[in-house]
Amino acid sequence: MTVPTLDTSQYQEVTPADEHIPAPPTIRFGCPVHPPGAYWQATAHITQESPSQLEPSSYTAAINSPHSEQWIQAMADEMQSMQDQKVWKIANLPANRKPVGSCWVYKVKLDSSGQIDRFKACLVAQGFSQQPGIDFEEVFAPVVRYGSPSLILVLVVYNYWVTEQLDIQAAFLYGFLDEEIYMQLLQGYQNEGKYCRLLKSIYRLK
Repeated sequence: MTVPTLDTSQYQEVTPADEHIPAPPTIRFGCPVHPPGAYWQATAHITQESPSQLEPSSYTAAINSPHSEQWIQAMADEMQSMQDQKVWKIANLPANRKPVGSCWVYKVKLDSSGQIDRFKACLVAQGFSQQPGIDFEEVFAPVVRYGSPSLILVLVVYNYWVTEQLDIQAAFLYGFLDEEIYMQLLQGYQNEGKYCRLLKSIYRLK
C-alpha cells in the first residue's frame, strides 16, 4: 500500500521570528468608549461647559449666574414639591430648641446623548448639626434591599408577568417624622423670626 506524500517544495519556510501574528480585533460593547478625561471633548458640540462648571455652589452664585432663570425656576419647583407633600409648617422656634441648618444643592441633569436635560435644585438639611438623642435616635438609609428586586424578577419570570418601570417624584419625602425638628428657612424664602417645623424627612436629615 502506497502512502501519499505532500509536496512542500512550493512553500517558503517561515521562522518564528519572521512570523506575523495579527492583533486580535477590539471588541466593544454598548456605546463608544472615550479615553478618560476626553468626555467633554467628545461632547463639545453639545455644550462648551461641563455640569460642574454650570452648577453654582451657593444661592448667591445661582441667582447671579448666566442660567439664573433656570435655577430660580428649579428652586420654585422644589419649593412647590415641598408644599404639595406638606413637608413642613411655618412655626416659631421654641426657646429650648436649636434649628437645623439648610442649604441648596444644584445639579445639571444630562440625557443619554449628553445634552442638558434640566436644571435641578435640591433642598437639603444640614444633618451634621443634629444632636443625638434629641433630634434623632437612629440613622438608616430608606432604600430597597438588594435582594428584593431580584425576588420580584424571579416571580415575574415564573408567573409570566409583564413588568413596568416608573419614577416616583420626590420619593424621599414620604417618610413621616416622630421627632420635633425645626429647620431654618432657605435663602430666598426666609421669613423673619419664623422656622420650618418638619413633618416629614428631607434629604440629608438624620
